[in-house]
Parts: sequence; structure tokens; C-alpha cells
Amino acid sequence: MYVPTCDIVQMSAVCGDASFNVHMLPRRRMSPQASRRALITFVDFVRSFSRPVLVAHNAFRFDAPVLARALREFCLQSEMEHVLSGFLDTFLLSKELLGPTGIRKYSQEYLVEHFLKKSYRAHNALEDVKALQELFHHWNPAPSIIRRHIFTMAQLDDPFFALPYLGPRHRPGCDIVQLAAVSGGHSFNLYMVPRCRIQKGPSALTGLRVRRHRLFFRTRPVPTSTHQEALTAFLAFLRMLGRPLLVGHSIRRFDCPVLEKFRLNGEFHQATAGFLDTLPLAQDLLRGQGLRSFWQESLVKAVLGIRYPGHDALEDVRALQRLYAALGPTPEQVRKSTPSGWTAMH
Repeated sequence: MYVPTCDIVQMSAVCGDASFNVHMLPRRRMSPQASRRALITFVDFVRSFSRPVLVAHNAFRFDAPVLARALREFCLQSEMEHVLSGFLDTFLLSKELLGPTGIRKYSQEYLVEHFLKKSYRAHNALEDVKALQELFHHWNPAPSIIRRHIFTMAQLDDPFFALPYLGPRHRPGCDIVQLAAVSGGHSFNLYMVPRCRIQKGPSALTGLRVRRHRLFFRTRPVPTSTHQEALTAFLAFLRMLGRPLLVGHSIRRFDCPVLEKFRLNGEFHQATAGFLDTLPLAQDLLRGQGLRSFWQESLVKAVLGIRYPGHDALEDVRALQRLYAALGPTPEQVRKSTPSGWTAMH
């Protein structure tokens, strides 16, 4: 499936020798009836198989949320959920399969060229899915690995899954440099110039440094907002999601106290349903499994079998979102790790 940034213009799928391919004009110029017909035809195509899994490269961040949004708009999501088992993201799968093999990029075009020794028309959705099918068969991943990377359409909307993950990068006693959050296909990511000096150790880890009141990532200047602008924008992001639960790893010890310094408890209380700390949640769920460390990077490596750039807040929260999905806590387990409101963070 090929999904541009504005809307769906081509929807394609293949399964064995069967294929589906429909072109659509962007919705601004396309009648709702035509959009609905195209989606109904796609649902019927999926129904012709026995509850398949839709496979796409970067499905978790792009294809699945955009498809779910379109299906919801035309009241077809429930119908699709009855005929579909879930989604498999080959971008995330490839990172686990290939590990530290020296692969420079994980784009589908590069992976096809690297493993299949050929190129294809990457901006044609039908050619895209045919190439992905061939690449998937070439890898032939084990069923146990595949299962770890399958997620359902319902999980994109489940308030215990599609949550904003809070990830300010800071040193205790210093300041916020980056504030990032994700929820389903939505993301938030802003940088700020810290109001104190970034020491050499954190600077070496993150690649961030300040020179003449400007923030740089290595040698490249980074666009920044003031702390007030960033936090105001973050509150607007949370309000857009309809009082979500903020999820963070060690959020009670680090993230919440840092936000508290800005005296915005009242605003956050109104904009969110509270916060969930995945550190005690993971300790509860993984008790007795011989884990030496419950740092997020260690848990992601142990549970998902992958590494990620842990000193980038946006990558941090995306990894936490995947870790949370893999842990699969019950609502009761979530409630045990969710203090009642922002006043509980002291």
C-alpha cells in the first residue's frame, strides 16, 4: 500500500497470484461515494482470504493509521476488523531480522536492491507490494518473530495502546532539551535550547550542543522553540487526543517532576487522564524472568530483540510504544501502575 502525506491515491495488495489495485484522486477532488466504493472493494478483497495479515513497510506509522482513518470516516472499520487478523510491519521486522549486519538503510527500496539485487518502480503501489512480497519470501522469517510484529486495527484506537509517550530528554537538575510524544499515527517532537550548560557526557551521547544560544546536532543547527511555546504546543497535542493517559518509562521519577517545575499541573490534569509508569509495570509483568536491568533500552533488547537510538526522545517513545504493545498488559495491570492523577507524582 502506498500512502502519501496528504491522502490515499493508490491502494494495492497482493497475495500469491491474486492482486488488488485501485487509484483514487485525493479526497479534496474525489466524491465520497467513489472513496467509499474503493474501500468497500478493498474490504471485499481482504474477505476473499481467510482473515489474512496485511503486510506493509512502515505499516505501524503510516499505512495502518491512514487506512484506519479512511475506514472510520466511511463507517467501515468494524467490517474490516471482522475479516482482517492484523498488520505486520516489515520495517520493524527487518530491524530485528538483520540486527547489526552493517545495513546502512532500512527503506524498502534499499532492502530490495541489497537482497534481491534489483530495482523497481517504488512510487507505484502495485510494484511496491510485489517487491515487498518477494523480499518477505526471501527472508522467510520464523513464525515466532512474525508474531512479535503483528498488531491489530483495534490496537490503533485502544486507549491502552495508542497512547502519547512522554519523553523529555534532560539531566536531573538541568532542563528539557527535547520533548516528544506519539499516539498511533500522530507524533509530536520539539527541541528547546536548555537554560543551563549541556555537560560533555550528555553532549557526547546525544550529539547535541549549544553555541551562542543556538542548539546544534553535531554540526547542524536544530530549529527550536521556547519552553513556553513547546509546552503550550504539547498541551494542545494532548487535548487533540481527548484526555489520553501519558505513558513513560520511569515517568514518575523523571518526566513528571521536570514538567512540574513549569507549574502546569492544573493544565496537564485537565488535558490528560493521568500517567502510567512502564518501569513498575514491566517489573511486575516480567518478574522472575532473570532480567538484570529494567532500563528501557535493556527491555526493548530483551523483549523485542532490537536496538534503537535511545538518546533521541522521538525514537525513545516509539520504542516504548512497541514495548508496551509487546508486553500486552491487562486493564487491571495498567490500573495498578497508574496513580490517581497528577497529584500522585510527589
